[in-house]
Amino acid sequence: MKPSAPFALNKEQKKSLCKWIKSLKFLDDYASNFSWCVDVQGEKLHGLKSHDYHIIMEKLLLVALMELLHTNVWKASTEINKFVKDSCSSRIQVDDVILLEESISKIVCKLEKYFPHAFFNVMEYLSIHLPSKGRVGGPI
Repeated sequence: MKPSAPFALNKEQKKSLCKWIKSLKFLDDYASNFSWCVDVQGEKLHGLKSHDYHIIMEKLLLVALMELLHTNVWKASTEINKFVKDSCSSRIQVDDVILLEESISKIVCKLEKYFPHAFFNVMEYLSIHLPSKGRVGGPI
């Protein structure tokens, strides 16, 4: 029997993630009521709007997966999340862009260690070019 991938969640972990998301409460108009959109038994999210997925991906997912994922996978995911937040900032300094340029190739290499090659396409490697384009053209 093959061992599961370091980024894969088992059935119990998926259920605990769905229960956690179902229990979240937000201020009015920040995000939808996730309790209506989570199927704990089926371990699925459904009926969310794009803004809700954005909230999950940017703010919640790394907090939720901190206890569920292997430490190295979680750290690599955290680094790419921080890179995206920093590169999309409306107030970015040239020194910050230089640091982003230096760090993104290391981050992509870390991700390549843990995720299969089928995960990567042009969009994942595009992040390597974003800091230099940001330096030439201003904030992204």
